[in-house]
Amino acid sequence: MIALLLTALVMTLIFGSLRLTSRGWDAADQQQERISRQYQVQQLLRRLIGQARDERIRDIDSVLQVAFRGEPDQLVFVAPAHAESGSSDLLWYRLRVEESDEPDDTALVLDTRAFRSAEIVDWTLLFDEEPQVGPEESAPAPRVSHRLLSLNEPQLRFQYMHVRPGELAEISDSWIQNGELPLRVDLMLQSDRAQLRGELLPLWQELSFSLREYTYAVRTVGF
Repeated sequence: MIALLLTALVMTLIFGSLRLTSRGWDAADQQQERISRQYQVQQLLRRLIGQARDERIRDIDSVLQVAFRGEPDQLVFVAPAHAESGSSDLLWYRLRVEESDEPDDTALVLDTRAFRSAEIVDWTLLFDEEPQVGPEESAPAPRVSHRLLSLNEPQLRFQYMHVRPGELAEISDSWIQNGELPLRVDLMLQSDRAQLRGELLPLWQELSFSLREYTYAVRTVGF
């Protein structure tokens, strides 16, 4: 009788240990998936933002400017439609946070839209309207929104660096109606609640993108 009780106790301990081990493996797998997903998103953004094109457009106030608009909480720019920088097709991109009333439904979103160099740009409606095309032009690429990461109460912040000849580097929270691209774009993405859950968003706090248009300048000024 005692032997049976001891055997049952040992089996209970073994099964309990296996359940704990399985949960540990599941947690490790989930953590690895988060690491992999965030790394993939970072690499995607690095390629796209690094390929921002120095295209010229006019806004509805007839102001000639670079096709790049940087705000504290979102970024709009033009880059190739594919990862290869040699692509001739260009798209508008907008990186932003899409908020939701549901705590786990807020996301880092990348919007895309066809780019037309002759189009008069209304920045407030840029991603709400399709570009006008002539009768002999091919249909533009449709607007698409890509959910890159699901977040919880995130804070998205951008900063923009530029160096004028003979001056020190300047960092600004916005880049609006400028005639040239910034030298570097810094992206800070974090969530206080995510840190409590042990997620990895704090790794984004110092994520920087050097625009290829200024690759040589980045090396010479040491940033």
